[in-house]
Amino acid sequence: MNKRRFKYFPGLIVALLWLAMGAVHAQEAIAVDSSFTGSVIVPFQLQDAAHQFGDSAILAGNYRDQFKKADTYYFMLPEDTLGYWFSFSVENKYQQPHTILFWSSRKYCDKLQLWAQNSNGTTLVGGIGARYPYNSRFILSDGYYLPLTLQPGVTKFHLKAANEIGPMYLSLSLFSAQKFAEINRRQVLIFSAFLGIVAFSVLFAIQFFLQYRKPVYLAYLAYTAVMVFREASYQSLAITFAPSIHQQTVTYLLSVTFALFLRYFLKLWALSKWLDTVVKWYVLCMLLLLIGRSIGIALLWYQAVRIIFDIIIIGNALFSALTFYIIIKYFKIHARVKVMFYAYTPLLLSFLLNILVQSNLIPSFPVFQYFIIFSFMLEILVFTIFFGRQFRRMEKSRSVYELRLAAERQTMEAAVQAAEQRVKDRIARDLHDDMEASMSAIRMLSQIVQDQFADKVPEAAPLLKQIHQSVMTTQESASDLIWATRAHPDYLNDIADRLREYATQVLAAQGLQYLLDIPRRFPVIELDVATHRNIYLIFKEAINNALKHSDCKTKTIRLKIEDKYLILEVGDDGKGFDMAEKSQGNGLANMAERARDIGADLQISSVPGIGTTVRLQLSIGALKGDT
Repeated sequence: MNKRRFKYFPGLIVALLWLAMGAVHAQEAIAVDSSFTGSVIVPFQLQDAAHQFGDSAILAGNYRDQFKKADTYYFMLPEDTLGYWFSFSVENKYQQPHTILFWSSRKYCDKLQLWAQNSNGTTLVGGIGARYPYNSRFILSDGYYLPLTLQPGVTKFHLKAANEIGPMYLSLSLFSAQKFAEINRRQVLIFSAFLGIVAFSVLFAIQFFLQYRKPVYLAYLAYTAVMVFREASYQSLAITFAPSIHQQTVTYLLSVTFALFLRYFLKLWALSKWLDTVVKWYVLCMLLLLIGRSIGIALLWYQAVRIIFDIIIIGNALFSALTFYIIIKYFKIHARVKVMFYAYTPLLLSFLLNILVQSNLIPSFPVFQYFIIFSFMLEILVFTIFFGRQFRRMEKSRSVYELRLAAERQTMEAAVQAAEQRVKDRIARDLHDDMEASMSAIRMLSQIVQDQFADKVPEAAPLLKQIHQSVMTTQESASDLIWATRAHPDYLNDIADRLREYATQVLAAQGLQYLLDIPRRFPVIELDVATHRNIYLIFKEAINNALKHSDCKTKTIRLKIEDKYLILEVGDDGKGFDMAEKSQGNGLANMAERARDIGADLQISSVPGIGTTVRLQLSIGALKGDT
């Protein structure tokens, strides 16, 4: 399957090279007519090693015989102290002056000066390079350009190139105004697409780092940041380092950040400790070399800079070989290595092509200039897709873990509730079997004592009555406690029965008339322990307060559901009280606090001479303790 997948790959590469070669076009005298859109310049060149050729002598043609025809239009000028002259001719076949553009594709040069010679004489067209003041027209340009106004006939041009430090890669071209505008638009669109993809990927990486705090995302952010700066400095003259550092430093720093990202992405310390150690030493040595190179450039130690440059080149080549060794060795057994292969291989091939072009081993085909940025875009897309899929897997795993944790928590809560209920059941049995039985015996004995001795010892009658009443109250409280700790669930109908039973027993015993409006059947609504206990205790407090303080003749009790609310009303026709003057005692305060505990609204209204009404209103949705 893998062999079939790569079956047509070599043929595709050959076809692309063939198409690119077909696009190369150079002439000794470049003709400009109605069909002209652009042409590379394959000039004559002269190396001025000792700087012995003066400008006027060159322009006068004194050294014409020493110019040699170049075999390429892409030049690497390696010796920083050397001077270079280039000569080429352009024939304007129009009958009137015609303007085209001269283009230097690399911006990292110190100084370029261009002269034009025709029948009208010799003129300096202009100068471009780092030594000249910044011009805003180059803000969206990856090189320098000069407009050339051609007179009819042949015009000869001389170009002088000088560079302060570091190798200068130079290619020269001519374009019509329309073609140049088209190339610029294409360049801007490609770079905009690159920035869009990078921004999307960076947002992903930032989100992942903030969420998971893993160093691999920081390493990826550093790598993409250097990548963006490298491409931005190529694409725009507005973005550059200090002149003493130059473009190569950014490319080498890109290798360092990629090595860091490779280490964390593949978790090299888990794959191979010696590979991890090699990569760490590579990063450290490269950083020291880059610092040394920058110092050497600043101090004009050219020989040291060249040595460091050669070491860096060798180090990068060895690291590239090491990366491919890792990919080949672990490709079949490590999923992340496969991702690295698909992301890194196109970029590595693009840089290898760039090195071959810069070394004049192969010509610089026009299509090559887009290989690196497209490889960067492909690499970012691969890593972004991988991180996105990894994020989804991690989120899915986290969701499964949270569900498992929630299930375990529910199991533990159920176990705790079961243990609590067992304790409640035991207490309820003890209360019922022991305490309530004892209290019943005490109540009956106190009643017997009261019946037998009330007439014989009149002064003891009130005390005996109080003892009997206290025993009844205690027995009633014990019965309420047993009811509150029952294991089976309580429903609205249960508490309605309980309220009806209590009101009937208490009010009938007091000889009061009462109106009891509590339906026999309510909707099936389950109540939690706190809700049914607080409703019942509020009801008891309202009944007992009326019996103690109101001197009422009639009680009215209603329990109903109205507009999704449960409403309990306890009213009387007693003496009432002034709401503005009456301070709340413990009973009223306890009622208000119990109502707040279950999210209910408690209203007490009273008018002197008319009576008092206690109204409790609770949302149906709160009956299960959802407040």
